[in-house]
Amino acid sequence: MQATPEDELLSYFQIADTSIGGGSGFFDAGHMSSVAYSAYDPIFWLHHTNVDRLTSMWQAINPSSFLVPSLDETGTFTHPINLDLTVSEPLIPFTTPSGSPYTSTSSRYLADFGYAYPELQDWLLSPEELRKNVTAWVNTHYNPAPKTRKLRRQSAVRKEWSVAISALGTAFGLTEKYIVELSINGTKFGDVFVAPPAAAEAEGHSLNATTNFEVDLTDVLAKHRVNGEDVNAVTGFLKTGLGCSARQGDGTITSGEKVPGLKALVSEMAVTPAGDVTEFPGYGERREYPEILAEMGA
Repeated sequence: MQATPEDELLSYFQIADTSIGGGSGFFDAGHMSSVAYSAYDPIFWLHHTNVDRLTSMWQAINPSSFLVPSLDETGTFTHPINLDLTVSEPLIPFTTPSGSPYTSTSSRYLADFGYAYPELQDWLLSPEELRKNVTAWVNTHYNPAPKTRKLRRQSAVRKEWSVAISALGTAFGLTEKYIVELSINGTKFGDVFVAPPAAAEAEGHSLNATTNFEVDLTDVLAKHRVNGEDVNAVTGFLKTGLGCSARQGDGTITSGEKVPGLKALVSEMAVTPAGDVTEFPGYGERREYPEILAEMGA
């Protein structure tokens, strides 16, 4: 399983959906995770406005990148399951002023809708200047705390470790949500929310749609004073300490290897720190260690 290509931007945004709202049960986190209610909540609107903002910032940093054709394994109310989606697919029910449906291509740029965000004043800058400005903004506002950065400057090139998760949406049934939990020596340090696609219940059978997410291990290793540059030390520590399980809505916990379709894969990459605030680090070839979670082989 390739970790980075399978990573889903949506999974990061869903963290807010499942964490905001309060409630008594494990998944009764208020209305934020239920579209029937959250669609009318101004806080939810602001959350999705921020999703739009972050996506637009990513576009400014990667101006030549766009969507690629893919198979939609879940479908919607306007197109069937397993449709081959392209950038020309109508985004019904959203239409242009002329009445024709928007597509991914026609809705690609904020300027076409007549608005912008403070970090994205593209009318003042060239595409390259905008890319550098937005990159600098991200580095300034979203980088780790100074203490963490100091630890990471011990060598010009460092190894960064992560674990990639691929989870089947219908592992516990057509309507059952669950959370994949990662732990070190029994202490949780990361989780991934997984929900079955709405079409699964409508179709009455399981679909192969998965949630894919990547969780950083570099800071966890530093916290436990494990030298990330020492492959033997890291693999030994993770083999004995890294755990993966699934928690259902009623609190039931199932060991990762017993969850249908759940896969986990540890990997590391050589990372060269950026030379300037307008740049991101450089990433080398990914090296995978399937033996660490062999019972959950990808």
